[in-house]
Amino acid sequence: MSATDEVNALARRVAELNEGIAAGGADVESLRDARDLTIGRLRELADVGVTRDADGSVSLSIGSGRALVIGSFSYEVQTAGTPPLGLTSLSIGGFDITDEIAGGRIGGLIHLRDTVVPGYQTSLDQLAYDVAS
Repeated sequence: MSATDEVNALARRVAELNEGIAAGGADVESLRDARDLTIGRLRELADVGVTRDADGSVSLSIGSGRALVIGSFSYEVQTAGTPPLGLTSLSIGGFDITDEIAGGRIGGLIHLRDTVVPGYQTSLDQLAYDVAS
């Protein structure tokens, strides 16, 4: 399962738990505990903001405040290759959020791809130039 698939599955789970919490019942505390664990797993993957709502549910945002979960509804993070290099970009609701993800495993992978690897490529190019000179 890819990291974005995992984010989407966890977001759907939070939405389901929100629905159960808003409905009330005897097991609300166990639902809240499960939701908190799920949110913790989401935060390991990416920057996720949490806003508590009056009905006991939470709203989640990703990146620069893009809605990920509102009440019992979740939005899906989508991936697509971008020309000309075919690098993967992330979007939610039609908005590119690739540059907005800085934390978690996904943020680390984006940083590696966009900063660390190009730095190594530049150093390798310089080394080849120096050896050739």
